[in-house]
This record gives sequence, structure tokens and C-alpha cells, in this order.
Amino acid sequence: MLPATRRVVKSLLEGKHFSLTVDLGSGEGLAGRLLKSHSNYLVGVDHALGRLRLAAYRGYYDELVQSEIQDYTVPVSTDAVFMLDSLEHMSKRDGSYVLQRLDHVPFILVTTPETFHRMTFRNHHLSHWSEGELKNYGFSTCTFNCGLLGALLGSRHSILAVKGL
Repeated sequence: MLPATRRVVKSLLEGKHFSLTVDLGSGEGLAGRLLKSHSNYLVGVDHALGRLRLAAYRGYYDELVQSEIQDYTVPVSTDAVFMLDSLEHMSKRDGSYVLQRLDHVPFILVTTPETFHRMTFRNHHLSHWSEGELKNYGFSTCTFNCGLLGALLGSRHSILAVKGL
């Protein structure tokens, strides 16, 4: 997670605490420490076993699930879902499917690059999401500056989309 993303998410979570949080696209668990400090029980979901092993090593997640995001069923009792720079790694169809299936979750936070880059430093982006598209799913949105590191990795700005503030 980029430092700028961490700062934005941290400020939005100030004063919030959740019972069951799901981190969709948790990867290596870079957000685990921050998310766990605001949750009683934290589930990380990622398709890559190697990344989940790194997340397990970090020790912040109570449960790690190997699954494609679109194949994972978010428990009904979940009160927060985070998709931090993971939506763009799915096709538009799969991403839409996931967003539609989260209607029961009271708090959802998504970050995604403002510009589309098929190949970034570490991963392929399969889709691009605009603020307007995310607003169509009921999110409030804004953009934030990713700083120099973000620019070096391919995106100067990211979109922050939140439901349930």
C-alpha cells in the first residue's frame, strides 16, 4: 500500500471499529496492521497462495482465504469491506459483480488508480474505473495525490470510493 493511501485510509477510519472486516485482495497483507487496529476479526482474501503466506507471516489477519475475489462470498455478518487497489485487477464484469454483491455491507472502502495502466511495476491492471462508475454503485468519491512513489509506479492520483461513512 502506498504511503498516501495509508494516510487517507487511516484518517477515514479514525474513531471507527468493526466486528468483522474483510480485505478483498489482501495480497501480502500490507494493510493488515491498519485494518486490524479497527476490527475485532480480520479476514484476508486473495487468489495467490504465496501472497497469503506473506500475509500470514505478518500476523495481523485472523483468517486468510485463498480465493478469487469474485468467487468469495462475503459473510452476511460482515460490517466492513476493503478493496485497496484490487478492483482494477479484475475484469469490469467481475468487478461489477463483486460490487453488486456487497449491498449488505454497511461500510465499504475502495481505492483504485485514476488512470489506466495495463502494466504497472508489479501487476497487470485489467480494468479502469472512473468516479462516475463508482458513484453509480452508490459510492461517494474523491481523488487523492499518490505522491512521488505513486507517480513512479504509474499513477499520480487514485480514486477513493466510500459507502457508509
